Amino acid sequence: MNKDKWDEKEDYPNLDKLTNFIGIEKMFEMDDETFLNYIQPKLWYINQERAWLWKCNAIRAMVNSYEAKYGEYIKKACHNNNENVRDMAIWACEKLGL
Repeated sequence: MNKDKWDEKEDYPNLDKLTNFIGIEKMFEMDDETFLNYIQPKLWYINQERAWLWKCNAIRAMVNSYEAKYGEYIKKACHNNNENVRDMAIWACEKLGL
């Protein structure tokens, strides 16, 4: 599991390729293909079958650091095709009074 693991004394490999995808809004709007090709190989602890968890984590981050602009993303997620994402978005709307 730890074979060839990254050592913090080194630069993180291919970080420049990830920077285009990092940010709460970008993570939230990311499609599954982008997630599976760019993010998941680096953040392997979220397996492919649970890619929906990525959007749930983005919603949770939006709630924790709420800005008015996040409201539109959270409301949009209430209609996501994944039940887990919808449930998280509904929870967020209730918590934030949206």
